[in-house]
Amino acid sequence: MNSKPLVTVIIPCFNSELFIQDCVESVLQQTYENIEIILIDDGSTDGSLSKIEEFSTKIMILKKENQGAASARNLGIRNSNGSYIAFLDSDDVWYPEKIEKQVQLMTEKHLDLVYCGGESFGHIGLSNIYTPEFSGDCYVKFLEFPTRAIIVLGCSTAMIRKSILEFSGDFDSEFSGAAEDWDFFRRFCKYGKVDFLNESLVKYRLHDRNVSTRGIKDFYKGNLKAILKMITEDKTINILERVKILAKFEVIIFKFCFKKFVIYKIRSALHQFSGIFTRE
Repeated sequence: MNSKPLVTVIIPCFNSELFIQDCVESVLQQTYENIEIILIDDGSTDGSLSKIEEFSTKIMILKKENQGAASARNLGIRNSNGSYIAFLDSDDVWYPEKIEKQVQLMTEKHLDLVYCGGESFGHIGLSNIYTPEFSGDCYVKFLEFPTRAIIVLGCSTAMIRKSILEFSGDFDSEFSGAAEDWDFFRRFCKYGKVDFLNESLVKYRLHDRNVSTRGIKDFYKGNLKAILKMITEDKTINILERVKILAKFEVIIFKFCFKKFVIYKIRSALHQFSGIFTRE
């Protein structure tokens, strides 16, 4: 028998035919061997399923109607057998040693959540490095930094202890994208001990259709919903603290919108400037 704990990898997939093969292959290439892979097709209408036919003997494929990534992850959780769960978005990829290093840290320090750093890639924007920062009692950081990714890059970097879900709950399927992982990890961190690997072990893909390119309206609505849920559920947050959290959130949104506006103006100006030299 394998003495190493079983890790369930959960991959929600919706119309990811361009990326899903790279994603699944990065899991199959992990140096850690005791892994089960559950891919949930969330009602894809493209060729996603045909792209993963070659993996059908190596992974469990579940199919459902389209209800969003949160609902898909919950179905994966319900069908998981591992004592640890690692999430991976269908457009991202892992470095081969990710799971092995996370399991080692989890077992050595008796942790409930381990996440890591990552880097962005793709045809949109420049590549960025995302560095972990928070460990220990991370729940307080969600109160201190509304909208901030306390678990850097969210699901694709995280491994959790499944038993904690009995207390924290699973993903809230009422969220449609923005802040669904923030809400999930906020609740998980209330009960779990957290640490990180200060290494870049995830490649986060930027493209036209992922959540990172959503508009300001979706970003605002999703994060506001998550914050209102937090201050409603946590009865220890007094009225003054609630006002402070909401005010901080509005300031963050203002800065975010202003930054987007400036970037848009700069890009427009550069486009017009470059046009001077391309006209006949």
